[in-house]
Formats: sequence, structure tokens, C-alpha cells
Amino acid sequence: MFRARWAAAATVVLTLTGAGLVVATPAHAVPFPLTDDFEGDPASRWVADAVAGKTSVRLGNHNLARSPSKAATLDAGGIPTSTSARIYRTVTPDITTPLPVSCSISLHTRRIRILPPLPDPVSVEVYVKIRSGGPTGRITLARTKVVSATVWERWDVGTMSYPSSAFTIEMATYYGVVLIDDVSFSCIGFP
Repeated sequence: MFRARWAAAATVVLTLTGAGLVVATPAHAVPFPLTDDFEGDPASRWVADAVAGKTSVRLGNHNLARSPSKAATLDAGGIPTSTSARIYRTVTPDITTPLPVSCSISLHTRRIRILPPLPDPVSVEVYVKIRSGGPTGRITLARTKVVSATVWERWDVGTMSYPSSAFTIEMATYYGVVLIDDVSFSCIGFP
């Protein structure tokens, strides 16, 4: 089932604007910049990876969504564990030769309080990784942010060289509950 969901996520078509990158599909190419606010059917674009009984991921409606009504909820619970709640999405550039450009990723985060009897962590660490290829590929960018705010905050995750082949955007937490919304991956310096 996990492989089927990964394959479905890798073959989705999005309607996005811009130029330079595309989501891999059998017969269609969709240009970047990628801006995903989790609207529509986010489960068709993102793979949710959680451990039953320990962590959970929810892609969909949330009354605290930043825009308009859906977000990703990563719930790793109130007890620190070595298992994560994570989502990822594999994307393929529409150009196969490297270009001298810089790409950046940003997103919005918000910590959700955990109700008793579980302890409520005062902060949640959110991990963002960009991997070459699929979800087990080499890590080309890795950043961590401590999220303590219970209001939306923008996080400019970082920059990297233009990926000339498929790459995966991954977001995870190992402790606490966090909302993620408005993920953006864009590149500058196209000739």
C-alpha cells in the first residue's frame, strides 16, 4: 500500500503557474514555481507517512488552516519517540541539464497545543529535507526549526542549486503537533 501511495503521489498533475520545473506525470508536465496550500486533494500530491498508534498525519480541512481551509497536520504526540510523522512529495524538473540558478523553499508553520493528560511541549522541531531522486535519495538540503508559536510563522527554509533531476520535498516532526501550510519552492536565474 505504501508503494502504491508513493506511485500515485509521483504521478499527480497539478495546475500551477510559472516556468522551470514540473511534477512528473505519465503524459503531462506542470510548471513551477510550486505553491501548495493543501487545497483540492492534497493526498493525491503528498504521501503521508506515520506509525499506527504512535504518530499521525492529516492532509485536509483544519479550522486553523492559514489559507484557505486545508493544511497538513503532523502529530508525533506528546511523548518523544524515534518515530516521525512526515509527508513528502517527489517532483521532476522539466529540463535535464543543470542551469546556474538558485532555488529556495519556504513554508508556514504553527504549533498546536496538546490537551491533557499528555504533556504539551513548549516547542516542536520541524525538519525539512530535500532529497535527490525519491524519498530515500541523498539529502541535498536539510534544515530544522524550533516552532514554539501557536500562530502562523513564515519559515524561509533555505536555498540550493537548481535540481537537474527528480527531487523530494520532505517535512517531519518527532514530537508534538504542528500545522504546515503554503509550501513554496521557486527558482531564480532562468536564462
